[in-house]
Amino acid sequence: MLTEHARALNPREFEEQDSASIFGGLVPAVAATAEEAAGVFNGLVASYDQSPGEAPHQSETFYKEVDELMRGSASARRIADLASMARWELNRKRAALSQLKASDDRWALLSEAGSARRRTLKSAIALETALCEHEGLQSRLHVLFASELDVSVEIRHVYGSFRRSLGGEPPDEPSVQAKLRGAAVAIAKLIGRDVYDNLRLTDRAQLRGLQANILGWLREGPASSPRRGLRLWQDLSAFAGLLVQINNRTELREHDVAVAREALLQAKAPNALASDELFARLKQLSGISDEIDGLLLARDRELASWRGPLENLVGIDVAQAPQKPAAAGADDHL
Repeated sequence: MLTEHARALNPREFEEQDSASIFGGLVPAVAATAEEAAGVFNGLVASYDQSPGEAPHQSETFYKEVDELMRGSASARRIADLASMARWELNRKRAALSQLKASDDRWALLSEAGSARRRTLKSAIALETALCEHEGLQSRLHVLFASELDVSVEIRHVYGSFRRSLGGEPPDEPSVQAKLRGAAVAIAKLIGRDVYDNLRLTDRAQLRGLQANILGWLREGPASSPRRGLRLWQDLSAFAGLLVQINNRTELREHDVAVAREALLQAKAPNALASDELFARLKQLSGISDEIDGLLLARDRELASWRGPLENLVGIDVAQAPQKPAAAGADDHL
């Protein structure tokens, strides 16, 4: 099946390989899967589009447009629009893949291949779900569909867990070996998570670089250069600190402020406690700040405890409101 072919292509397995290996292995495999998908989508357009013609579409908003269509009602029109948009987008990505060279930077190759693979998966899962809903069939893939908001919430949660795993006092020379050994384990766990493929390419490249430097230092014999170990820890801490910038994503800011306002409204009642439904929504703020993460880890349902952090969150959004947010790029997670 198409989706299984795309899922079997794992870009992270190529991240430590050279450009020639990526160009000769991952790139043609992704291109072939994208070609297969475009052919399937072309057939769906022919079957369900009663008014042939390409649906209006901008590549940089591809994921957002798919999400919006999936929020709509089941119909032949929805299938046709999804298939037309996906076909156009995959043909564009196939053309980009055909222009790559074995001498290109390996991360540039991974970026193009990963982007094409992710679009193929998103399109195939969405279309299988939409087709089954329209035809009254049982979908096998609907549980795999994730909106861009769902993906961003999960990435932020993972980033927050990663930052906490590095927590505690900064190491000194006697303790830096143990701290970096623990950090190496935390990085390996992060790379092994399903959501890793959706991290921004720049984050993945930096993470791999830090991993290589830490493992190299541990292999060389930490006792010979403890000061270098401290510099590596500083580099890692700086990287972890930058991960909070995920909070600036437009879809997350809008989501977070809506959750905060809902909770603050309920907090006006005396001795208010978060209901199961509200606490489930508050859990989606995981990773946004150490203070909110502390409340979640403590399973604190007393909304009075949440008032300060949530008011700060709403206040931050108000302060940023006059600035027009940059449009989310088509490859924000790549």
